[in-house]
Order: sequence, then C-alpha cells, then structure tokens
Amino acid sequence: MSSQIACDLVWIPRVQRALDRYGHRWVQRLLSCEEYAYCCAENVPKRRQIERIAARLAVKEAIAKVLGVGVCGLGYQDGIRWQDVSFNHQREITLLAKARAFADRKGFSRWQASVAHDGDYAMATVLAERDHQAAL
Repeated sequence: MSSQIACDLVWIPRVQRALDRYGHRWVQRLLSCEEYAYCCAENVPKRRQIERIAARLAVKEAIAKVLGVGVCGLGYQDGIRWQDVSFNHQREITLLAKARAFADRKGFSRWQASVAHDGDYAMATVLAERDHQAAL
C-alpha cells in the first residue's frame, strides 16, 4: 500500500467576505447539492455555515494537491472543478469527472479526510491510498 497526504488551510473571514459579496449563488457554484444542503441548512447558525463551507473548500484544495493539479478558477486551466469533489458530513469523499480521472490515473482508490475549525481558520488533511501495483 502506498499513500500520499496533503493539507490545506482556509481563512474563514475570506469565505465570509465572498459570501457577503456574491451570496449563496457563489457557494452553490463551489459545493455539491449535498454539501450545500448540509452547510447552509436553515437551522445552522451563520458562523457554523461559514466554517462548514471553509472546511469543504480546504478538502477540495487538499485533494487537488494530492492529485498534483490545481482547481479551475484559481488560475489552473487543466485542473479539477470545485464540484468534481464532494465531502459529506459522514466524512466520505466522492470524486467526479476530472478529479476521478486524475485519481484513477494515479491509482488512488481510497480516500480519507479530517477537518478542523479553530478561530478564523478551517483546515483539512487528506490521505489518498493506492495499491503498490498501481502506476505512479
């Protein structure tokens, strides 16, 4: 078994400013429908919604790092799209489209993620595992 790990840190006030400026349409462009429903549920306090959004953005960035690509919209033409990655509240990762293709090419078949929030920061650590026989 071979593995690769990456982490990402998101400054929560930046997410808050973007949400204030662009509204929920901005968030819907970044998150899957399931992620959006969980993060932005009406019974969830606003601060907690922002933390959840930030954590999911950190997961998506960390996965892009493991895959060795960037995220489209951040200056990477050949990267993955935000919605190519979904991280649900059971901590399950789903890869679609280009993200799935990159993962398959690198032989990653198992994914784990952990998120944390503290003060103004949300952090994600992602572990991708492959079989030894997979192409590197």
